Amino acid sequence: MYICIANRLVESFLKDAIKAICPDSQVEEELCKMFIRDHVGISFASAEEHAKLLLKMERGCPPWTLNDYFNDNLSKNQGSRLVSNIRKVAGVASETLEEWHSERIAHTLTEDQLQSIATHNQSTAENMQEYIHGVLESYYKVSIKRFINNISLHIVYHDLLYAESSPLNVFNSKFVHGLGEAQLEQIAGESSLVRMERERLAQDIASFRAAFDVLKVTSVKGS
Repeated sequence: MYICIANRLVESFLKDAIKAICPDSQVEEELCKMFIRDHVGISFASAEEHAKLLLKMERGCPPWTLNDYFNDNLSKNQGSRLVSNIRKVAGVASETLEEWHSERIAHTLTEDQLQSIATHNQSTAENMQEYIHGVLESYYKVSIKRFINNISLHIVYHDLLYAESSPLNVFNSKFVHGLGEAQLEQIAGESSLVRMERERLAQDIASFRAAFDVLKVTSVKGS
């Protein structure tokens, strides 16, 4: 959805820009058709393929990151589990916790309660399950931010805006010089009705000139 919105904004900007510099409605219409359909369409398709590649990499590669934010998330996750165990041992009801959520709460624990927290009765499987869940939760927080940043940087800012092949940079002097006669005729050529009218007028002018020449010859002979 984010890429589609960016595509529409870029396309709308290009149409408005072409309209601003082309007073001739026919030139504007033909240029929009050719430029946006062919060149901009290719840029959009390339950006979408790039986005699919980034998504495939995120889904297909093993979880991996060098971001310290992962360790911070994992520490917070483990700290939250410890706080949850303390609250259970302290006997604080969940409803009370919700009421005190915005306040700092102090718990007084006995040595037996602290020992109970330290030797929390969980099987190895349960401990491993909680640990793996914490690792995955911490990693996916990092990966979501990374994927969003990559889409913004590589797809929108690079592929659609600032790359040499982006839609905003394709319409340049090189593009204009690369247009053939047929393409120029399609963009700025005369319509069929105008061409027919021009040819008819040219024939009329030729006929009038021929008739005028005949009259000149006749008048010379008569004199």
